[in-house]
Amino acid sequence: MEPALSLAAEVDSYDRLYRNGLYWLFWHSRKPEPELLEAHRTGAIHGKRALEIGCGGATHSLWLASHGYAVTAADFAPSALKLAQRKARARKLTLDFRLLDVTQPSDLGAPFDLIFDRECLQDLETREAREAYARNVTGWLAPGGMLLVVSHVATAGAPPPRRPHLPEAEIPSLFEHLTLESVSDLHVGAVLLWMKTVVPAERHRLERFPYKQLVSFKSVRRAYRFRKP
Repeated sequence: MEPALSLAAEVDSYDRLYRNGLYWLFWHSRKPEPELLEAHRTGAIHGKRALEIGCGGATHSLWLASHGYAVTAADFAPSALKLAQRKARARKLTLDFRLLDVTQPSDLGAPFDLIFDRECLQDLETREAREAYARNVTGWLAPGGMLLVVSHVATAGAPPPRRPHLPEAEIPSLFEHLTLESVSDLHVGAVLLWMKTVVPAERHRLERFPYKQLVSFKSVRRAYRFRKP
């Protein structure tokens, strides 16, 4: 599968980073997002077919699989999928791993009762790419299915963000065919990163994160829960 031209450079960069292992990836989470755990605990997920977009190291996909979900774990970086597959084998869990460009139509075996995205949509830098993403995920959802998006957001009146953010003002039009059930404020505050330890060969990937801004930046992070009628 050839990635869209708008994502080709990103694929190559992320692929090189994942080959170095999860230790270097400041966005990697070792624990599932509380909003996902809460949706499961309260029975808000109406079914057991789940898709994770931008699965990376597959923390959330593996958790879902261990709790009885039939999981498709998708990412556009081949090395991320290889890493996730090794983790699944170590835990003796079966998942369907897919190489995916979210801006392109794809046969993933939809429909899904849950689509989960942790900080993938926010990295799509053009409105065109975000609209393509929204069309695809809406089509992949089953009736009554849930889309749960966790994202850093650029809010109205805020200073220009120092890293990729989802423009919050776009959300109603992007997901006009879904019902927004809830918005949760997550961690808001300074993020400290250890960029002095990044391997020099990978510093090129971080050009859009100037060093001083990487060391400490402030961000608004939210979870958006949508339902397909």
